[in-house]
Amino acid sequence: MSPFYTMQVIHRGIIVLKVIVVPLMLGIGLTAASKGSDDTSFLAAAAAPQTVLPAPVVEVASPEVLAIARDISKRFHLPMEMAQEITREAYRAADLNEVRPVEATLVLAVIAVESSYRPTVINRYSGAAGLMQVNARWHQDKVRDVGGEHMLLAVAPNIRVGTAILAEYLGRERGRIDPALGRYLGSAQSDRYVQRVRDEMRHLSSVARRTTALSASPLITSRE
Repeated sequence: MSPFYTMQVIHRGIIVLKVIVVPLMLGIGLTAASKGSDDTSFLAAAAAPQTVLPAPVVEVASPEVLAIARDISKRFHLPMEMAQEITREAYRAADLNEVRPVEATLVLAVIAVESSYRPTVINRYSGAAGLMQVNARWHQDKVRDVGGEHMLLAVAPNIRVGTAILAEYLGRERGRIDPALGRYLGSAQSDRYVQRVRDEMRHLSSVARRTTALSASPLITSRE
């Protein structure tokens, strides 16, 4: 079997590597001929059109996603695999949101403040669940879209719902982050919450900018 590779880049967060495997027809024919086979049915089968196998998809995180994941892993004492999964899903949800563009760093900042990146945490007073502390009672349509309330304890569904809620509130507030965050918190006393999210977003954006700057820097080599 002979692999052919194609690469598809989705925004800056996710790089998708597709591997397409097709049979080496020429190799099959030569092998049969070298053995002196007169089995014409074998050669006919080899010459027949072959079905291309489904392409397995391998996701490779971008330098920006990796840098932010490392930062989150270090500061929140999170396994790197989990930090990378959360970061990747935040970028995906932000990029694919259809209501209104949402910055991935804003999504991650809300996760940091709401749950400290703990996917299975549940607020015993409000019942809010998961990474973005989604309250299913107030967002039943969005929760139903991801498979129900129990799915809020999984990384991708929770981030998808939380990002959709953020996008909705940003739309209502015409893109103003502070009042949108006040709506997300669901409280008039939101100043401290907004400031914490802002501070975290600023830090993550700084990590992203440094990574982008390093990636864009020309390679400097010394000459003897």
